[in-house]
Amino acid sequence: MSEDIKVKCGRCKHKLPKEICGCPESPYYNQRIDMSGSCDFFEHNPAQSLYSSALARCVLISGDEELRAELETEVLKDLETAIELGLCEDDEVYAKFTWGQHHLTRTYQQSSGDIDDPELSRGAEHMEQAVLMDSKGGYGVFSEPVHTAELRYLGAAYVLFSSSIKERDDLDSAIAYLEEKLHVFDYLPTPPLVMLQTIGEMYADNGDPQSKQQIATRILETPVSSFDSEAETRARRWAEGQLQALNSPNKKQSGCFIATAVYGEGDSQEIKTLCYFRDNFLMTRPMGKLFVSFYYAVSPSVAKVLKRSEASRKLVIRFLLRPVLTMVKHTIRKTNKSSRTLLEEDSVRRLDAPISEMIIDRKGG
Repeated sequence: MSEDIKVKCGRCKHKLPKEICGCPESPYYNQRIDMSGSCDFFEHNPAQSLYSSALARCVLISGDEELRAELETEVLKDLETAIELGLCEDDEVYAKFTWGQHHLTRTYQQSSGDIDDPELSRGAEHMEQAVLMDSKGGYGVFSEPVHTAELRYLGAAYVLFSSSIKERDDLDSAIAYLEEKLHVFDYLPTPPLVMLQTIGEMYADNGDPQSKQQIATRILETPVSSFDSEAETRARRWAEGQLQALNSPNKKQSGCFIATAVYGEGDSQEIKTLCYFRDNFLMTRPMGKLFVSFYYAVSPSVAKVLKRSEASRKLVIRFLLRPVLTMVKHTIRKTNKSSRTLLEEDSVRRLDAPISEMIIDRKGG
């Protein structure tokens, strides 16, 4: 049997969502299509062939940057044409999402990280439409773990847009935006963890520890998947650190003693920065937790000395706190680029060969 015949059912114009035959004359009517089968009522759907070919090329370019530059334009064009010609809706869901993801990542790279580029929004809108179609139709495309993992790229886009809103408007507006976008994923067990972590951090910045605790708990209640990336691992480490800090015996003495002795009891930006670094970085790592325990053991006595000596406070600012704050701010800025880094990675590139074959297999290519 030739290759064309083997894939006839998968490329038939009568194919319905979930690979169900929709041709009343066919012996397979209302049955799940056998991808290696065929019948006399086959009608070729050119959209299906373009779609399958585009997904196959997504796998080809996943590990080759030279091929990526050459083929990505063709992939985007073929996916767009397939959508226009007409796919069954579950295939349209994945075609829209794949188009949006590739368009988004390519635009981000070409725009040198300009998050206000309208083409970035266009890519995110296609991905969002795909998720909403999946939710409304009940197709379960993003319920499959391999595709659930790809939602982190839409989550990363939302995080980027929220940072722009925060800079343009205020923190409350950024929180409201992300909370609204969380509802896109209501039909799934969990939204992308990168979104939850970002909202949790914004709650902390907004002085809402109760909401931050709820977010941290929600992250840790999300089952670990074999498709989790470093982004999910970071989110879980952050959540563990937040809950451990809340349950720490030292939580009543949660300030930075030395910094408070130097800068005063007020809400100085320096103290906020150091506390943020402690909660979101040190308390998420084993060595960091040891350092925090040591700090709380020795710093109260040091702080008492500093409060009595202005000269000592000036020396500590110049030779200790200023260098430490410079390092801390650099670390925070570097880590906050993680959502941007996600957009520079193509999800298919992170999949090994057997999983890539599953994607093509599922779509009938």
